[in-house]
Amino acid sequence: MFRDYVEQLVELNKKFIIIGHQNAIGYVKIFKLIIENKIWLGCSVKSGELLFGVPDDYPLSKNGSKIDDNGKRLTRVSGIRWFTNLSHNNRNDKLELTKKYSQEEYPSYDNYNAINVNRTKDIPMDFNGIMGVPITFIDKYNQNQFEIIGIANGRFICEAMSTKNYINVRQVNEDGTLGKKDNISNAPVILLQEQPDRRCYVADNSDGYLVALYVRLLIKHKIKK
Repeated sequence: MFRDYVEQLVELNKKFIIIGHQNAIGYVKIFKLIIENKIWLGCSVKSGELLFGVPDDYPLSKNGSKIDDNGKRLTRVSGIRWFTNLSHNNRNDKLELTKKYSQEEYPSYDNYNAINVNRTKDIPMDFNGIMGVPITFIDKYNQNQFEIIGIANGRFICEAMSTKNYINVRQVNEDGTLGKKDNISNAPVILLQEQPDRRCYVADNSDGYLVALYVRLLIKHKIKK
């Protein structure tokens, strides 16, 4: 119901700050609101983890849970973000970049006209084309520094169109045999010539092994006019 709740808040022109999971960034309605600059993320704690109070009978795990000085039982939940339309001081902080582009470090996707960047801090400062970055980039998003083009997550396409529709996609098992069919055409895909030590696929219209990556935001540097 997160999608409908946010849409209602926006339609009613309400000011808000609410908690949600970072995966909500990839929801069609939420992502469009972010692109339209109608909502954004609030200040986030390190690694996007927040502590939540739990009942006394709730089992605490060894990692990520604790009991505070007042005896309150707390458990840590990862991937949590504040979603808001309230301005804050960190919203337009410039992301300092130190890396430079190379074909070896930043391979191009097989099905998007973009390069892959595995970590936000590794965004190359000198690449003017489209880049696929992790969804956690949104924590550092500065609308004056970057432009969000779209999103590649395997479920829908927003602005950024996949350039290839893979035919008869089959998962490759560890022993090299082919497993179940799948659809990876809208996910960001890297093409490799040798079978990697991770889940991969083959397709009738692809010469090599296909690795489908997790959600990527497609961005580019804003060119100063």
